[in-house]
Amino acid sequence: YTESQGFPKEANVLTMGPAFWGFEELWIKADSAEELLRCLIWEVSTKVREGIMGWGGGLLLLMAPEHAKTLAKDGWTRERVNQFLASALPKRWCFPKGQLREVYRAAYPRAPQALKSLPDDILISGYSADPNDYLIFVVGGAGNESQSWRVWRWTPPYNPGFVSKEIRLPKNWEEIVKKSEIITTPMPKLPW
Repeated sequence: YTESQGFPKEANVLTMGPAFWGFEELWIKADSAEELLRCLIWEVSTKVREGIMGWGGGLLLLMAPEHAKTLAKDGWTRERVNQFLASALPKRWCFPKGQLREVYRAAYPRAPQALKSLPDDILISGYSADPNDYLIFVVGGAGNESQSWRVWRWTPPYNPGFVSKEIRLPKNWEEIVKKSEIITTPMPKLPW
């Protein structure tokens, strides 16, 4: 992510952003990008409550390097993954408004008027069809555990969403890491 923000690959960058609610562990072992993305679509939350409340948005994916490598190996870029998610998730996880109104009876009175005025058979999704509402960070070490965090659209007050700043590590950083017993794993070389 930080490289896409203009930081050099070798820079130590701290990125902070708003805390969002609800995440899913994505324990997916896949042999191809197609299999990984198919599994991911089924592993994430349905976000139906967000849909009925008019809070549609995307996802923040904290992607394991193994998952990113699987995608990159098959020619998938971050942008292409975002486009796929924006196309597939709203279609996969959509439900008739009337059904959602019945399930979320207490919440429905607080739904936006524009949503309430829609016919009961219209399909509602909590997922955005805008690829810009999906953000991928490649983080972590070895393994195939990624995380998906539910987010609203990247609009005020949440925009710009994330702030990144280059930091200087203490001179004794290697000693600190060694004492902490953290096992570091180098990130694989990725085209993204």
